[in-house]
Amino acid sequence: MRVIQRTADTLVVEDSPDILLGAILAALGSIGILVAWTKGPSWLFVLVCAVFLLIGLKFLLFARTTTHRFDRWRGLITIDSKGLWQSKRRERELPFDSIADVVLEKKQLRGGAAGLRYWVEYVTTNGERIAWSDFTSSKDDKVECIQVVRAFLGIANSAGASELIGRSRA
Repeated sequence: MRVIQRTADTLVVEDSPDILLGAILAALGSIGILVAWTKGPSWLFVLVCAVFLLIGLKFLLFARTTTHRFDRWRGLITIDSKGLWQSKRRERELPFDSIADVVLEKKQLRGGAAGLRYWVEYVTTNGERIAWSDFTSSKDDKVECIQVVRAFLGIANSAGASELIGRSRA
């Protein structure tokens, strides 16, 4: 997650999937299948490598980069997504006045501290929570982007703004 444009009237934040992880998983799966097949097929190893290959291909082929464009003149947040093959899609438009806060949600997955993941969410004035995307990135990058977005929307120091890290979901 990173700020790619920041002017007095426009703020653009981009949240990208980890394409490198997908490429690594696909490469490991492919190489593993080839090695297992040439050494005499070990079906369990081929199956495990096929799973790595499929997960890697899913990352590569179906992941979408999400762009959040904040336009002060229109008072509107436009959320677009773009696939790897440049297929673009308008996801949603939200008026500034419908956003109460932007928070960092944490979710504990199985596996202790290594299973802790963070997501950015819009909190609307009627209490709805709208996730930015399903990608995980560095917590520090997300905190920095949230602070920039809050300042741009004018909710950084408002009395109703909640803590940066919202309630945790199990």
